[in-house]
Amino acid sequence: MTCKSPWKELYEKRIYFAVRRSPAILFGRSTDEVSSIELLASRGISVERAAGLAARVDPAWFPDGALLDIEFLDELAAGADEGGASAGEPVAKAGKSASESFRAIAGFCRTRLQGTDGLRGKTKNIELSYRKALALFLLDGTVTPAFLGLSAKALGMECLANGLIGEGQNVVVGADGRDTSGAFAGAVLAAFAELGFRVLDAGIIATPGIPLFARRAKCRIGAIVTASHNPANQNGIKFIHDGFKLADDGPAGEAGLTAYMYRIADYEAPSGSSAGQGEIEDVSAEATEFLYRVDMENARLEPKLLAGLRIVYDGANGAYSDVATRVLADLGADFRAVNVDPKGYNINQDGGVGEIEGHAFFEDSPAPGEGKGDGESGLGLKQEPHSSDLPTIRAMFDEGRAAAETGRVFGIVNDGDGDRGYLLAYMPGEDRVYVVPGDEVAFWLARGRRDEGSLGREPVCVNSVESDILAGHYVEKLLGARSEIACVGDKHLLEAAKAGRNHIVGCEESGHVTFGVPVTDKEGNSCAVYTGNGLLSILRAICVIQESGAGLDEIIHPFPPGVKDFRCVYFVDKSRFYRGSKVWREDEMLAMEILLKRKPEGYSVRRVDFPEDPQMLYLACFNPESLMMGALFVRNSGTELKSCSTLRCSRSLYPMMREALLLVHERNRELMKDRSSRDAVVEECVLYCLGSATMSRDSLKEKVEKRLGDPIAEPDFAAILYAMRKEALLAESADGITRIG
Repeated sequence: MTCKSPWKELYEKRIYFAVRRSPAILFGRSTDEVSSIELLASRGISVERAAGLAARVDPAWFPDGALLDIEFLDELAAGADEGGASAGEPVAKAGKSASESFRAIAGFCRTRLQGTDGLRGKTKNIELSYRKALALFLLDGTVTPAFLGLSAKALGMECLANGLIGEGQNVVVGADGRDTSGAFAGAVLAAFAELGFRVLDAGIIATPGIPLFARRAKCRIGAIVTASHNPANQNGIKFIHDGFKLADDGPAGEAGLTAYMYRIADYEAPSGSSAGQGEIEDVSAEATEFLYRVDMENARLEPKLLAGLRIVYDGANGAYSDVATRVLADLGADFRAVNVDPKGYNINQDGGVGEIEGHAFFEDSPAPGEGKGDGESGLGLKQEPHSSDLPTIRAMFDEGRAAAETGRVFGIVNDGDGDRGYLLAYMPGEDRVYVVPGDEVAFWLARGRRDEGSLGREPVCVNSVESDILAGHYVEKLLGARSEIACVGDKHLLEAAKAGRNHIVGCEESGHVTFGVPVTDKEGNSCAVYTGNGLLSILRAICVIQESGAGLDEIIHPFPPGVKDFRCVYFVDKSRFYRGSKVWREDEMLAMEILLKRKPEGYSVRRVDFPEDPQMLYLACFNPESLMMGALFVRNSGTELKSCSTLRCSRSLYPMMREALLLVHERNRELMKDRSSRDAVVEECVLYCLGSATMSRDSLKEKVEKRLGDPIAEPDFAAILYAMRKEALLAESADGITRIG
């Protein structure tokens, strides 16, 4: 095979798994033009060895010129050095036709640089050509202005080529404010303008504002420059087309977008800072005002529902800070705002959804390793020591104790770009702050639709694989809506809405809740826009809660909950975990051995494959009535440099599921951690320098830098400490930083 430089070098060095495991879409060609040699090379096999293996493939097995399926390639590669049976046997045994093989490989092996929700990575604000910007991202995930410009230009070219948009039509671009230089959003604006679009610059705006304003201004393409809940040292981009996030494939799909990125990088260079043919118009004031109006009109919180209610709002120092506080004030809410002073570098710092995620409740500064009761929530989610020192939680305790029995205290927590939200509730008798995450918030929204009689015909509620295992069951039992399960990401949550079905709500445990709100464009045409809105979802939930008269116990648990637990490993080499890889197979073997041995009588355990996320390892446990009562799954995060092991199950299955979870997690911590990476080296040094002491952040940073002999940028150090807290390696409080374990 002849590979064009520099991609052959990337193949040989196994730089990045998305390239290593993809067919020659790298060269901008369609999958039906990819040779078996190229495909074998994409499996991490050297080009020379691939040529030898491909020689064993009989073209007669694939009369339509279809590609080999992935299981065939794995078995072919595994048996290559053993001189085994005919290479065609795996396909023959599976009884797969050429067209089936093609579909399998096209869905599984096509390159998508995008993760769960767009592109993200650590940033470098430097000028590069498109080719070098792409190579740098492939090398270590670094995001530069040119890389985001390249992605925007690729989407524009893809949509132009497929007749989805024309020159001169509107495109809207916004940003979450973390980049104070404006270089990253500027590159996206310039790239779209270069293609002849009329580019509407929405300025700093929360992510839900983009699809809402896009519908208002009749923009078929929208982009938000953001890294969402990720730390400030990262940035990225999310795209929408016709109001929805991009699908994996299709005329405006991420696979095609990636192909165009490679094609542009191969043959074109950025044109510089000039805007090109199209014009760029500042619509920031108009877009912000429109988002404010949509939130005000759809919150439904009348003054009587706010009586006796105190709200703590956490804006994560992000894009929703100004609009959210204005909405709360104009609704007449009695509220206290924290983390609403966005400066770019402090986005998601010491607050926001990312710091709250994974907790069932917060106690008032337990000592490290201690807590009230057994130190767990009773739902499998462990308490992080000293977690109440977060400004949001501290404010919740202050306001809750002051209110005593005279009123309720709720919290609204957003992430940096405002598409995720958690509800907090202070429980006076227990002196705890409880987290009401995405599953429960979505349940309240659906209940509101039921109570007002607006569910309509064949209503659908969609939970992600990360949702409570019992959520869907109770949606059907208590609310009368059909429950469906989807992979992580609102592009999957909104498949029902995109298909024109009656989508009531979609949700993720992480606080991403999708539902429709009416929008009228400038010509008077009205339709529903479905998106995740971290402010509006919580305001609507509070409205339903207050109207229902529910007590605090019911607010926190509107349905009988299952058990939720997860473990994560940061700073991993994602290329080590994919369907059929050594780690993937070992995880499956270790977990299945425990689950099959300990499952209750009459229960069954099997692997469930999701075509939308084929790299996820998902093991499910079914009761005798074939209802799924437990799931253990492992997947690489699509938004952060981490790998997560997660369980969702009924309480009775928790002991066996937890045993499997911990075993898999410890194995993955050993095998997945990329100890040669800069962040992992710093992490190890932090643990060494801490020892058994408690140190201030500044003292610890100074000691680590001295040991490494190299300075560490403050945003990078803050991001590493955040990851270590999430991985339960250390605790941070007003007293300082302490190593755990």
